[in-house]
Amino acid sequence: TVDSSRHYAQFLEHAGAIDEIQECHAVTGDASHILKIRTANTGSLEKLLAKIQAWPGVVSTRTNLALSTSKETSRIKVDSPKKQ
Repeated sequence: TVDSSRHYAQFLEHAGAIDEIQECHAVTGDASHILKIRTANTGSLEKLLAKIQAWPGVVSTRTNLALSTSKETSRIKVDSPKKQ
């Protein structure tokens, strides 16, 4: 969670500069962003979380770990609008 929009650009810059951060989404709800992160192990995750928590404007983080993945894709089917 980022505390205000004045830190928004800097937050995006930090997130874009870290290879382990694969995705960054602005969201509604309890948090301001969701980051999809891949690290080698829990130790490297802990170090990365410490970096993120030190970024200006970051007031909290909440971590969820994927235990397994049954499907992962970047392809989606988008239907074209039908011509009338």
